[in-house]
Amino acid sequence: MARKASAIVAPSLRIREDLRRRLEREAKRHGRSLNGEMVLRLEQSLEGDKDFNINHAVIDLQIAVLKISEYITPREIENEIIQAVESKNFDEAHALVGSLRRHQASVAQQLAALKAEKGESE
Repeated sequence: MARKASAIVAPSLRIREDLRRRLEREAKRHGRSLNGEMVLRLEQSLEGDKDFNINHAVIDLQIAVLKISEYITPREIENEIIQAVESKNFDEAHALVGSLRRHQASVAQQLAALKAEKGESE
């Protein structure tokens, strides 16, 4: 029969003596037993993994939105540039080209920052 998730088990754990001493010092400092300190630190480690995975998922979504924006917004601006040129409004066309370049640079910068935050290389 499977154990309940709340069941207390006594696994055998081999660690170096210097690590045991450090854990014991920290346990004493926090007013916990050695076992309590070890359990707390293991739980915190696993929670940190969960937070890390959620943060990566959020970054992945942000990257996806930026990549979509990388293609949709320029097409809209390009259509506006074509309309401005066709109506011989060259000042507006020039301003739109600048807007397009700023958008492209901004997206590239944001993508690089998100990838760096996630720990990816270009």
